[in-house]
Amino acid sequence: MRAAIASDGTYDAATSATVSFTITGARTISVDGGSYVATYNRYTTAPTLTSTASVGGGVKTYSSTTVTVCTIVGATGVVSFVTAGTCTLRVAIASDGTYDAATSATISITVTYAIGDTGPGGGKIFILPSTEGNSTGKYFEAALGTWYSGSDINRAWCHTSNTLVGGASGTAIGTGQANSTAVAAFCTSGAADEAVAYAGGGLSDWFLPSQGELQQMYTQRASIGGFVTLNQCCGGAPGTTTISYWSSSEVASTQAIPVHFGEGSGGGGGDNYGKQYGFNVRPVRMFSPIG
Repeated sequence: MRAAIASDGTYDAATSATVSFTITGARTISVDGGSYVATYNRYTTAPTLTSTASVGGGVKTYSSTTVTVCTIVGATGVVSFVTAGTCTLRVAIASDGTYDAATSATISITVTYAIGDTGPGGGKIFILPSTEGNSTGKYFEAALGTWYSGSDINRAWCHTSNTLVGGASGTAIGTGQANSTAVAAFCTSGAADEAVAYAGGGLSDWFLPSQGELQQMYTQRASIGGFVTLNQCCGGAPGTTTISYWSSSEVASTQAIPVHFGEGSGGGGGDNYGKQYGFNVRPVRMFSPIG
């Protein structure tokens, strides 16, 4: 287009040079529903997203708004999972000179762990948010059997065997951390102190499991691995053996609850036992999905 001006009697008429510009049209873009599914295991092959613009072409760029859960290669749409949680992704397309730039709505993918998967702390997942009796909404992982210089450690429950700690009577799934905090603050040494001091994966939230958590560890012992299940040696007191593991659940001033990991009918059982006895220790931790 151009502009012109008529003569005013003093100055001649004149016409401008032409000016050109392009008017672009609006459009939309969306991630293709067939390029992903709603839920993935943390360790399965992640999807490669594709997308479709309503019209036109242009450079597409994929992005994650939850990089702590998942990342994506901007140019290719290849997704990688980091941990369990909600993975949120989208795509943008640049203007191609004819049509405008556009950004898609976000799509969400749920990333989960399965029993036996490796957790963020390097342990093995043994409780899921859906596990019966788990009302915390969290995952639980157990340290590997090599956590303490290559094996589980054998310890008394506390340095003293005739004093009530208090605040450590929880037995249900989800009570082990509070139990352990109370016990470790009171006892100068013992099973909970060792578990709380563990820093596997660079994390400082490990603890001694409650009775319910420990019984679930027994149920999933094959997936976790490394437990002593045969009567191989004696612990710190006559009659005790390393086929039992301490829980953080206190019963009385002189007793707490171990769980028996031996093969046979007694396996998985818990009973009150004197705090002075030496049983095995295996730290655990719990964590929430991200998102």
